[in-house]
Amino acid sequence: MNEIARDVLAGRTNPVLRDGTTIGDLVDLDRREVAMRVLSDPEIHQLEMEKIFGRAWIAVTHEAEIPNSGDYVLRNMGEDRVIVTRTPKGEIAVLLNVCSHRGFEVCWADHGNTHSFKCPYHGWAFDTSGNLLGAPLDKEMYGNWDKSQYGLRKARVQVLDGIVYATFDTSGATLADWLGPAAWYLERSGNCNRVPLGSPSRFHVNANWKTFMDTASGDDYHPVSLHRGVAEMGIFQLPGSPGSKMTLTGMNTVLATNAQGNSTVAFAEGFPIIQNFDVNSEDFLAFKNRVFATTIFPQSVVWGTIAKRLPNGTPYSTSTLTRIAPTGPDSFAFSTQVLVDRDAPKEVFEFEREQTALGIILLDDFEANLSQQRAAKGHTSRQQPLRYFARGERLKRTDWPGPGTVYAAPLKDDGQWHFWRRWFQLMTDEPH
Repeated sequence: MNEIARDVLAGRTNPVLRDGTTIGDLVDLDRREVAMRVLSDPEIHQLEMEKIFGRAWIAVTHEAEIPNSGDYVLRNMGEDRVIVTRTPKGEIAVLLNVCSHRGFEVCWADHGNTHSFKCPYHGWAFDTSGNLLGAPLDKEMYGNWDKSQYGLRKARVQVLDGIVYATFDTSGATLADWLGPAAWYLERSGNCNRVPLGSPSRFHVNANWKTFMDTASGDDYHPVSLHRGVAEMGIFQLPGSPGSKMTLTGMNTVLATNAQGNSTVAFAEGFPIIQNFDVNSEDFLAFKNRVFATTIFPQSVVWGTIAKRLPNGTPYSTSTLTRIAPTGPDSFAFSTQVLVDRDAPKEVFEFEREQTALGIILLDDFEANLSQQRAAKGHTSRQQPLRYFARGERLKRTDWPGPGTVYAAPLKDDGQWHFWRRWFQLMTDEPH
């Protein structure tokens, strides 16, 4: 963020927590530090559900998961369960999974196809657009009532490059407002031409949701230590591993951030094979064939085109949609879904289902999340600051065609700090 934006945030303090501490006391904007208390405090967690997840545009699914009328999947928006449906008109609806009568869940299956959702409690039934169809003995119970007033609560929905986003915010802010310059990278990710490999792979992690999203916001430094075992297995080459001549700068990764807290890591051509590029080459910062991984505040990572080949040489591409759902101050649900070219041969889908390297890397990340969470619970530890003082070198506009505040390798703490600044901004915004 620029200096003007930093000045705007500098005077913020409220809200005040029950012990008299303000959110402003927990974030040092000048030193770029955040107290670990924000990872474990239940009161802060409840504020996040209101001030962040209650306003956010949330990535809920890929539109190809619900291609036919009546198709639905069950997803999370923060701690709220929602039903994502395809209506008879071909539209996508996102419905709060809470009966408008007495609060019972109306959908219990993770996915399926149906013409209606019936509440087991009193039998109120709703169509896939959320409209109330009727209730048992309704004339005797409610007389000549207006059923149009009692539908399921609906989120606003927008689709960008095949990914479905939804929000319960009523301010009128659009998906474009929420994404800012990150939309430019998402539009070039090619996901509208892909379909999910299958249902999401899910993990439950006993750590705060921010521990994962912090790392996902452009931390190009942690693999050197945390994922060293992957390098030792010969899956990847990394700087600092035995016999490696790679450097962080030579990885040639570019980071594009923005004031909305979103970050795009643009990996160099050839990813996921990590190479050591010649930093003095004229095309060192070449934009062509880069692989985008865009972190969308607060809970998702959308990957762009990763070019691959089958062992027989058949070319194809994949990407990934990763989503985080907080389930409390010290736990989150993690789900990830591989997306494959829509017209890829059957052999591609079979081959992708056999790949395991991503799972190994995720286990490393989850161990780091768990360790941070254990530390954040101690009386003294929760006062320990998370530090983001390493500042990267900004690229000139002539060196990079994409929008945002752009940094060249070696990537430092700027992506994560943009994440935390957006967190601080939303947490300290006045109610609207």
